[in-house]
Amino acid sequence: MDLTEPVVDTTYAYNVSATTLQSVAVATPPAPCAILPKFWINAVLTGSLCLLGIVGNTVSFAVLRRDREAPVASLLLQALAVADNLLLGLWFLHFSLRDVFSFAGFCDSGYRTWMYVRLFSYPLLFVAQTATIWTTVLIASYRYLAVCKPYRALTLNSVPVIQRSLAVVFSFAVLYNLPHFFEVELTETQSPNGTVRYLFQATSLGQSDVYRMVYFDVLYYIFSFALPLLLLVVLGAKLVVAYRAVLRRRRRSSRMGADQNITLVMIVVIVVFVVCNAPARVVQLLWSYRVQKCGTVSFVVTELVNTLEVLNSSVNFVIYCIYRRQFRRILRQCMSERSFSELYSRAGNTSFIIVDADTKV
Repeated sequence: MDLTEPVVDTTYAYNVSATTLQSVAVATPPAPCAILPKFWINAVLTGSLCLLGIVGNTVSFAVLRRDREAPVASLLLQALAVADNLLLGLWFLHFSLRDVFSFAGFCDSGYRTWMYVRLFSYPLLFVAQTATIWTTVLIASYRYLAVCKPYRALTLNSVPVIQRSLAVVFSFAVLYNLPHFFEVELTETQSPNGTVRYLFQATSLGQSDVYRMVYFDVLYYIFSFALPLLLLVVLGAKLVVAYRAVLRRRRRSSRMGADQNITLVMIVVIVVFVVCNAPARVVQLLWSYRVQKCGTVSFVVTELVNTLEVLNSSVNFVIYCIYRRQFRRILRQCMSERSFSELYSRAGNTSFIIVDADTKV
C-alpha cells in the first residue's frame, strides 16, 4: 500500500518525490478530474473490500480462538486478523471516507476533529502495515521451522515463544513508525471573512532532506518491501518444495494430515501476500518520483494497486474456508450453536426443547 501518500492531497506528496518534498503550508483539494475515479476506486471498490474484510477477519478470529488442533498456528493467524483489521479500518477511515467527502463536495479543512482524525490515522496506517507485513513473515518462519527444521521447532514453535515473537513484531511496528507522528502538524488559519480552516504543515522533521532520504527512500523500502518480500519468497519456496515432497510420500493415502493442511493454508496466505504486495511496491519504485496526472495509466494503476493490498488483508477468511478443514468444521459448529440458541430464545414459554430424536426435557 502506498502509504507514502500525504494526509491530504497537496502540492507536497511523498509519492511524488521523497527527495523534492515541499512544505504543506497550503492544502489543496484533489483535482476535479481525480475526484470521480478516486471515489469509485477508493470509496466504492476498496471501501467495500475493507468492510467485507473486517467482517471476515472478525469471524476468523472468533473461529480460530476455538481451534485447539493447532494452537500455535491459530495464535499466529489470530494476530494476523487483528493486524489486518487495524489496517482495513484505518484505510477506510483515512482514504475511503476522504474520497466520499470529496465526491460529496464536503470541505474537510473546516472541521478540526475530522482533520485530527486524518492527522493521526496517517501514522497509525504505517504501524498497521508494518505489523501485517512482519506477522506474515513470522508465519512463514514458523511454518518453515515446523516443516523443514522439526527438531528446532520443538523448542521454538511453542505458544509462549510465539507470543513473545508477536509482542516483538507489534512493538517494532510501533517504535519503527514513531517518526511519522512528528512529520506533520495541524495549523489554524482564518480568512478575512472570518472563516477558520485547519491545514496540514510539515514540521522541521518532515521537511528534512536527510530524514526523507534515509527514512523514506532507504529504510521504508528495505523494511516494507525488499527484506520481507525476499524472506517470504525464499521461505515460501522452501515450504512448497517440502510440502510437495510430503504429498509424494503420502500419495497412497486418501487423507491429508492435519499438519500438511496447516502448511497448505499458510503457503496460500504467503503466496497471496506476495502476489498482492509485490506489484504495489514495484509501481511505487517506478512511479513514486513522478507527478501523477489523473486520466493517465500511471494514475489509475497507482490507485488500483492499493486495492490489491487491501484485498490481501480482506481475503484470509475465504482462504481458511477453502483450504482449512478444521476451520470449516468449527465455523459450521458456531453457526449451528447460534441457530439453536436463536431457536431456543424464540421458543419463549415452551415447556421443553428437543435434545435428540427420542428424548424430551
